[in-house]
Amino acid sequence: MNPISLGGDDTDENTIYCCVPCNLRKKDMVFADWLDELEPEQQIKARDIYVRMHGYEPEEFEPHDTKFTITIKL
Repeated sequence: MNPISLGGDDTDENTIYCCVPCNLRKKDMVFADWLDELEPEQQIKARDIYVRMHGYEPEEFEPHDTKFTITIKL
């Protein structure tokens, strides 16, 4: 639902099953932007699932980079 690349959690609550074409079309889009790509009937269902899974509206997700640094002491 929320892209891991933008700070989404790597949990079951952040997973939604959808068809391959939809998944490929979504890519790293935040869920709120992806909703705009859906038909109105699907938007309602997807938004409801998101709120039930996360406890907040998709527009409340604040994306951020998940870059990190690995330091190896030799």
